[in-house]
Amino acid sequence: MSIGLGDYSKYGNILSTIPMKKGTEKIIQAFFGGREDVIIRAPAGTGKTFVAVAYALIEALEGRRTAIFFRTKAELENALGIAKTVIECANISVDRGMIVPLAGRETMCLYGPREFERLPSFARPLYCLVMDCPVRFRRILEAPVIYETLREYRGHISGYKACPYHTLLRLAKDARIIFATHPFFVQDELFRYLGDLDTVVIDEAHSLNIVTYSISKDRYYEGRRIAEEVYGRARQSGERGVVKRWIQENWAFERNKIILFEEYKFFRQRQGEIVFYGEEMIKVLPPRNLLQARREHVGRFVVMSATLYPLGMIKKLWGIQKTVVAGKLIQRTKNRLYVALVIEGLTTRLEKRDARLYRAIASLIRYINRIAPDKLVVVFCVSKDFAKNIADLLGKDVVSDPNKVGSIEDNLIITYARGKLSEGIDAIAGRNPDVVVAIGLPYPAVDKRFLRITRKVAEIIGVDRDQFVRDYMNSEMIGALVQLLGRAGRRKKGLCIIIDERAVIFPDIPFVTNTISLKDVIERFFGG
Repeated sequence: MSIGLGDYSKYGNILSTIPMKKGTEKIIQAFFGGREDVIIRAPAGTGKTFVAVAYALIEALEGRRTAIFFRTKAELENALGIAKTVIECANISVDRGMIVPLAGRETMCLYGPREFERLPSFARPLYCLVMDCPVRFRRILEAPVIYETLREYRGHISGYKACPYHTLLRLAKDARIIFATHPFFVQDELFRYLGDLDTVVIDEAHSLNIVTYSISKDRYYEGRRIAEEVYGRARQSGERGVVKRWIQENWAFERNKIILFEEYKFFRQRQGEIVFYGEEMIKVLPPRNLLQARREHVGRFVVMSATLYPLGMIKKLWGIQKTVVAGKLIQRTKNRLYVALVIEGLTTRLEKRDARLYRAIASLIRYINRIAPDKLVVVFCVSKDFAKNIADLLGKDVVSDPNKVGSIEDNLIITYARGKLSEGIDAIAGRNPDVVVAIGLPYPAVDKRFLRITRKVAEIIGVDRDQFVRDYMNSEMIGALVQLLGRAGRRKKGLCIIIDERAVIFPDIPFVTNTISLKDVIERFFGG
């Protein structure tokens, strides 16, 4: 097979492991067809991650280094599983330490996550410092080959009484393949551990379309005062380690002061341009600027997601001109059917939200639940408040964390868009959703803060502000909708229902205009 860089026929054993689905060939061509940066938009299930992992393995065997950045730990572990499958099926030899996964301290710490989870994410490095952790600098005799879970990596390294987090960071510098979560790409102090990379792949890239950091003005100025005091003391003493000793000696008594100092320092170190919203200071960073900052250490960027839309805006945001589209944003698959219920006046527009609308929606949910009583129905509302109104009418609780669901009553779950349930969770209490119902189109909340941020981004990348705001609103809506609808049909047949009169804007989704027709669709799909 001749693809881009030359003859890859000797890697047919690896390429043959890729499950070929509709659109997969385009994704393979995007990865192997050249060395230029590329944006890949392809629906879930078309093999983006599988191709990326196969590409990383082939690049590693060619002596080149690849890092793939994932939005969640679950997605990272999925990639580890794919890598192990390819290695075994292709019968290739992998050196110890060739593949290194990186996740947060709270996940990898030898002593468990409890103390880290009590701290803000920016302050978690302080815990290692305060503990003066005795295992932080211990070395291990043998690096792991490949495991499928982060827990197994933690177990392997802790067997040497060494710190899994810092051990993997040290191994990353020489690893040919790195699987990491997004912070390791975005944050300078983490990215520096990775060394020079031939290719960086950013999965679920839509979640980095705009990167922001914020702090209140009061906390910023008080943090600055503390920093000036501490650094002034360090300069006067002329000794090394003054700041470290101050933190360790005062952690028990002035923890809030130390955390405020760390928050100020973290904000100061972030890239981006500052905008002000009320008493809040916000740093805004378009991904184009982030890629420019990383370019010194990266040869090529591959940016991929199912929901990079509209492409004109995405190209401007990321500063990449080449795009590959493999499939439609929303398309029927063998296991998944989409249908919209379009009834005039039934919409979640802000001006339409009242008690009458909530009662109508609750009635429709009961109706769907009765039609398919043995199917697990998961309802995604446009917001948490909207979900609360619906749940109250149905006598249910709003589910925010799927990991805390022990059992499911009435085969019905009420939740909301952009919550944990829409972030790639396949099973809830051991069950996969059979029906996903999207109540309304999940546009982002458009307030003055949202407008201040998006207009600043438009200014930075040099596009019309009003057009960019409209495009970004549509992008966020499409992203959230595709993500939540993707919870159905992942392991077995799944039906996706959108309830909103505006759903006619999706040309590829068939719609019905009454509940009788909806019932027919449900019964035909599930064979009723």
